[in-house]
Amino acid sequence: MMEVDMQREWHCQQQLTRLFYYLDRRRYEDLVDLFEPDGVWLRQGRLLNGHADILQAMQARPATYYICHIVSNFLVTDDSDGNVVAYLSAYASDNGRTPVPPVLITAPLGLFRVNAQFSSGDRPRIARLDLHPEFTFPKST
Repeated sequence: MMEVDMQREWHCQQQLTRLFYYLDRRRYEDLVDLFEPDGVWLRQGRLLNGHADILQAMQARPATYYICHIVSNFLVTDDSDGNVVAYLSAYASDNGRTPVPPVLITAPLGLFRVNAQFSSGDRPRIARLDLHPEFTFPKST
């Protein structure tokens, strides 16, 4: 069994949770700062390379798109997929209007497996982030 640095594990878990919180709140500059300058993000089948590419993709999101990400089952691993794995539930709506919670949806967006690799050091940042759909649901409004 591998030995886990609990402080590093906590920091990586907070970074991953923070990333999706910033995404939900449209705090894109804060989100980008969680990545290494040359960090990569496999998002929706597209590989985003570096801060500028990630920021551009975030800023292209429609203003009427409302989403909530729930990160769970966080685990530090030692397999070849990366050093962290988690699951991500996403709930989303885009009805073409500025959202006002609570927003009614008929199904979740999906359940995703998250693989993340973090840089070394006391304050690791995301070096690579991959999201892989595990379950999808019928489209909701």
